[in-house]
Amino acid sequence: LPYTCEVFRKESSGLVTFYELTMFKTARVLFSFRCQGYGKSSKLQQWKEESFALNLTRRYRHSVTLRDKADGDTCLVLSVNSKWLSFPLSWLRDNCQCSECYHRNSFSRKILLDTFNPDISYQSVQTDDGGQTLRIVWSNQHVSEFELDWLLKRNFSPDVQKEQLNFIKRPEVTWGPTDFAAATRPTFDDLMASEECLYHFLENLETYGVVLIEGAPCRPGLLRNFVERFSFIRRTHYGEIFTIIDKADTHNVAYTNDLLQLHTDLPYYEYMPGVNLLHCIKQDPSAGGRSWLLDGLKAANKLKATNPEAFQVLSSTQVTWSDEGRDVEGEFYKLHRSPVICLAEGIVTRINLSQPQRSSVFTVTCDEATRWYSALRQFSEVLTDPEVMVDFKLKEGDILAFSNIRVIH
Repeated sequence: LPYTCEVFRKESSGLVTFYELTMFKTARVLFSFRCQGYGKSSKLQQWKEESFALNLTRRYRHSVTLRDKADGDTCLVLSVNSKWLSFPLSWLRDNCQCSECYHRNSFSRKILLDTFNPDISYQSVQTDDGGQTLRIVWSNQHVSEFELDWLLKRNFSPDVQKEQLNFIKRPEVTWGPTDFAAATRPTFDDLMASEECLYHFLENLETYGVVLIEGAPCRPGLLRNFVERFSFIRRTHYGEIFTIIDKADTHNVAYTNDLLQLHTDLPYYEYMPGVNLLHCIKQDPSAGGRSWLLDGLKAANKLKATNPEAFQVLSSTQVTWSDEGRDVEGEFYKLHRSPVICLAEGIVTRINLSQPQRSSVFTVTCDEATRWYSALRQFSEVLTDPEVMVDFKLKEGDILAFSNIRVIH
C-alpha cells in the first residue's frame, strides 16, 4: 500500500532524479519502487537504484509561518506553503520523536501516561534546516523536533484525515448478483505463483468481502498451504480445517442434509472468524448443492434506507448467541451478546445472524421482543431480495473466500 506517490525525472545528462519515495509493505516485499511514465527497462532499473541511494535523504523545503502565541492556546497554528494548519499541543507532546520519548526501532511511544501533562504549553517554536524541521521547546524545557513532511502527513485537516482513514481501512464497495457474476475470478495456480495476483486477491477481499477462486485441485488439506501464504489459521472448537458432510448424531446443523439457512459463522464468538474459505471438493450433479450468498453491508444499508426503525432495533438490541455440544476439540458451550447489526461511528462493522444458534434467553421487555422479531422478519425479506442475494452453484475446484463479518451465506 503506497504511503506517497512516486516521481522520477530524467535529466539531460541521463540521470534520474529521485523526488519522492513510495513504500509498499507486503508479506514478502518490504520496499518496491516504480517509475512513472518510463516503463521498466533494465537501464532504468539501474538508474532507479542509483537515484534511490543518492537521494534517499532528500526532503522538501517548506515555507513556514508561525502564528503569534496567545495565552490559553491549546493548538500550535502555522502556515505551511501558504496553508494554515493546527496541531493540538497535547498531541505534539505525546508524539515527540526524541529517543527519550520514542523507540524508533519498534515505532513505539515511550512516554509514561502517569507523568504526561495534557495541558502543557511551549516556550518557543522555530523552524530549522531550511524549513524542513519544526523545533519546539516546551514549558518544562523538553525539546521536540518534527520533520515538516512527517507533520504534514498527520495534520488535522479533513482531507488528510480522510486519506488516513482510507489507508487504515480500505473503503468497502457493496455488490449484488450482477456484480458477483461479472467479478474477475483468479485461478488457484496464479495465486500460488504470483505475488501481484495474491495482492489483488487480498485487495478485492477487503474491498468487496468476497472472491471466488477457480481451478484448485480437488484434494483435502489444500487450503492450509494456500492460507499460510498470507495469514494464519484460526482455531475454534471445530478445529482449524473441517469437512462439511452429512454426519450422524452431529451437534451442528451444518453437518446435516437439511436446508441450511442464511447465516454468518460463529456469532457466539466475541473474536468472530474474519475470513472463511470454502473449498468445493465434491459437487452433487443433481439440482441440489446450490449456494446462497449476499453482501450483508448492502442488505443492512438497504434496510436502513427503507425501514430505519427496523434498522435501529436490530442495531441496538443485544442478542445472546450460543453454541453447545461436542466436536473434535471436545465439549463446548459458547455464549456472546451482540446485536444483529453492529455499528461503529454509524458504520456497519459486523453482521451476526444464525437462526439455529440464537439463544432462547432474550433479556428485553415483551414489547421490545415483539418489535425485534418484526424487524428481523423485515431484514429477512431484504436478504432474500433477488437484487441482493446470489443463488449459484460452486464447481468442483472452486474456493469461495469471504468476509464472515460482512458476507451472509
